[in-house]
Amino acid sequence: MTNSSSTGNRERDKGRCRKRSFAKALSWLGHPGAGLPVIVILLLRRTDAPSLTKSIIPILILAASVLAFVLWQVHRRRWKDVDASLPRERRSLNRFLVVGLGCAGLATTGRSFHPGLSLGFAISCLQVLIAMAASRSLKLSMHAAFDAFCSLLVKPFGPWAVAAGLAITAGVCWSRVALSRHTVPEVLGGAVLGLSGGVLFWFLLGL
Repeated sequence: MTNSSSTGNRERDKGRCRKRSFAKALSWLGHPGAGLPVIVILLLRRTDAPSLTKSIIPILILAASVLAFVLWQVHRRRWKDVDASLPRERRSLNRFLVVGLGCAGLATTGRSFHPGLSLGFAISCLQVLIAMAASRSLKLSMHAAFDAFCSLLVKPFGPWAVAAGLAITAGVCWSRVALSRHTVPEVLGGAVLGLSGGVLFWFLLGL
């Protein structure tokens, strides 16, 4: 009886371990720092090939700056890990993102850049500001927000691309809850924020 119980416990532990590993993989797959720059570059390549090289530069600078900031905070032991889930970690990351996105938006304003580039930076900055304002009552998931935003940005590639983006967003939302990084209301709130940003992006771009 004891052996049977021990075997059952081990199997449950293995199952939980596999579930956590899968959730971590999904969370990394849907990390905004990885997915958003790729989506933007693909869109620029499709819609604005002549200025593609020039447009990539601010995107890569911003992505590299955020990565360097995150790794530096972990290296100095100011953050527990790169996820920035603790309130003080999230506050410092969000402040850095607001400055970085704001500067990128200003730097890409002008005729030599596609108008969607500065608009995308501006809306991304707005999403972070909204998350900061809501932080006292709800820790909105920025993974969910930016993945949902990306799922609508890929509209020019067709409905299948949007559907795939939404499916990835749903998987990432599940992973953030499974990893105890967020609650269900927090990932749903983040997803709504991102979808609203996507709708706003295409509305303003069409004006």
